[in-house]
Amino acid sequence: MQAQTLFHQDLFHSFEAMKTTAPGMSVKAFTAMLDQRTKWFGRTGKVNADAFQRSFLQYVYCNSEEDQLLEKEPLVCPACSPETVAVSVDGNRKLYRFQKANQSEEPGFFDGVFLSQDSEVSSFVEEVRGAVKSTAGRAMCGESQWTAARETSKQANKLNEEGVEIAVCRHGFLLKEFQDAAFLAMDVTCRYVPYLEKVSEVLTHLQPLQKIRHCLSVMHAKAHNTKCKILWNARNQEGAGTTLGEEVEQVDSFLSRCALTTKYMSKSVRTDMLTVHAIGWNQRKENGLHIALSSRFKKTVENSLDATESLKKMQDQLHCSDDMLKQWVVDVKQWASSGNAAASSVDARGLQISIEALFVSICQKKHYLYRQNDRNKRHQKITQKIAKEKKSLLDEIQRYNQQPDGDPVDTHSVVQKLSNKAAESMIWPWQEQNTDGVDILAKKKLFDQLMLVLRLTEEKQILVKEMMQRCQYLKDSVAKVQTLLATISDCIKTGSKCYPNGFTEEASKGLISLLKRRLHYLRLKQQTAACTYRGILQPTPQLVEDEGEMEEMDWQRDLSSEDEDDDEDDAEVGTQVTVVIPFDLTCTLT
Repeated sequence: MQAQTLFHQDLFHSFEAMKTTAPGMSVKAFTAMLDQRTKWFGRTGKVNADAFQRSFLQYVYCNSEEDQLLEKEPLVCPACSPETVAVSVDGNRKLYRFQKANQSEEPGFFDGVFLSQDSEVSSFVEEVRGAVKSTAGRAMCGESQWTAARETSKQANKLNEEGVEIAVCRHGFLLKEFQDAAFLAMDVTCRYVPYLEKVSEVLTHLQPLQKIRHCLSVMHAKAHNTKCKILWNARNQEGAGTTLGEEVEQVDSFLSRCALTTKYMSKSVRTDMLTVHAIGWNQRKENGLHIALSSRFKKTVENSLDATESLKKMQDQLHCSDDMLKQWVVDVKQWASSGNAAASSVDARGLQISIEALFVSICQKKHYLYRQNDRNKRHQKITQKIAKEKKSLLDEIQRYNQQPDGDPVDTHSVVQKLSNKAAESMIWPWQEQNTDGVDILAKKKLFDQLMLVLRLTEEKQILVKEMMQRCQYLKDSVAKVQTLLATISDCIKTGSKCYPNGFTEEASKGLISLLKRRLHYLRLKQQTAACTYRGILQPTPQLVEDEGEMEEMDWQRDLSSEDEDDDEDDAEVGTQVTVVIPFDLTCTLT
C-alpha cells in the first residue's frame, strides 16, 4: 500500500477513547465500521486495518512524547506519592499470546514503558532460580495446594507469553514498578513470605523486601483455611486500614477484555496496545480521584459508626467486657498460630488432613472458576472436579464420624458453607480449643468485628493523608511546569539559542503554548480538589491552600510580561505553529 492515506487526528482520538471504554474491540472491527459509513455516505474506498493500526500507534507515541515534555507521569498514583500504604499484585493468565511462525519482531514504541523487557525478566528469574532451587509440590496452604503458587505450567507449550504480572495501588492505578509500600497484598502470601525469606538469605540485595509487611487480599483469604486467614488477612493487619487488596482484580477485569485481540497480535504490537490501555485506565482513575477519595471518606465515617454499634451489641449478647475482649483477641491469635487441639490416632489424623484439604480445595476451585479460566470447556472440567471432590469430602466425613472417641462433624453445616458464596472458613471439631467455656467460633466473631472497627478508624486517617498528598502532588506539578516555562521564556528573551531538548525557537514557542495550557489545567484540578475536600473536611492549612495562595497560583498572573512580548513578536513574524494537546484541542499561534 502506498502512503496516500491521511487519517484525521479526531479519528485516532475517537478510537483511543473507544478502546478505553470497550477494550475487546479490534482494529478490524473498527475499520469495518468506517467502511460501512463510507458506503452509507456514497463514497468509495476502504481503510486498510494494518495501516490504521500502525498510524494509530505512531499517533499515541507522539502524544506520550508530548506528555514527557509536559512533565506528566501517567503510571504514578498522585494520592500514593510519596508514601504508599499498600500495593496489590497478581498475575493475569488470560493475557497470553499464541506462538506464530515467521512473525516479524519489529521494535515497539512502548517497549519497557509499562511492561518490563524480556531481558530484564529473564535475567531476574535466572538469578533467583540459580540461587534457590524450586521444589515441586511446595505450593501448599495448610494441607491444600495452590495452583497460583506454582512456578511452571503444563498448558503453555503453544504460548509465547503466558500472561502478565501487574501491580496496582489502593486507588486502582496501574504502576510501572513496585513502589515502596507499607503493605504488599497478594493471593498466596502464606507461601510467598517463607519463599522470600529463603531467597533473601542468598540474594542479599532483596533483603529490603522483607521490611514490607505482607497480607492476604480480603476476598482471596476466603479460599484459605481459617488459621491462615486470621494470620494474614488484610483486615487483621494493623495500619492497613480497609485496604481490600483486591484492586488488582478490578484492573484485571478490564485488561482481560483486551485478550480478545492481543493474543493474536505480534509481540511489539501487543506490548504497545496493553500500554495504551494502561495509560487510558490511569487517566480515567485520575480524573475521578478527588471524588473517589471524598466519597470513600464519607462512607468510612458512616461504616465506622455502624461497626462500633454492632460491636457493642455483640459484646452485650456474649456478656463480654472490654478487658475480656482483649483476652479473646489474644486467644484467637494464639489458636491461629498453634496446631490441632489434641492428639489423635493415625487413622483419625489422616482423615482430618484429607477433610481439610478437600474442603479448602473446593473453595479454591469455586473462587477461581471464572478468574483464571476463559473457556467454557475448562469451566465444565473444573465443575466436574468440584462435584467429584465434594462427594469424596462427604465420604471422608462419614468415615471420620464412625471413628471412636472423636467429636462428629456436622455434614449439613459443611454442605451449607460450601453452597454459600460468602461463607466463612470451616472450624473443625479437632481444631477447637474450649478452655473457658466459650468456643473459638464465638471468640472469632468478636475478633473479626473488633478488627473491622480498628481498620475503619485507621482508614479515616489514611484517607486524610492521601488527600494531602494529592494536593501536594498537584502543587509540585505546577512548580515543575512553572520552572520549565520560565527557563524557555528566558532563552527566547535573551536569544541564547540554548533551548531545552535541542528545540528551535519556533518549537520552543509551541512548547510554551502547551505548558500554559497544562498550567491552566492543573490550576483547575487544584481548585476542584480543594472544593471537594472542603465539603467533607474541616478546612485546614495542611490539607488545602488558603484563598490568598490560590489567587497567587493563577496562571494568568504568573505569566510575566516577557511572555506577552514574545507573543507579539510571533505575530510580527507571521509564523504559524500548530500543536496537538492530549485532549484533542488545537492551539494555533499566529
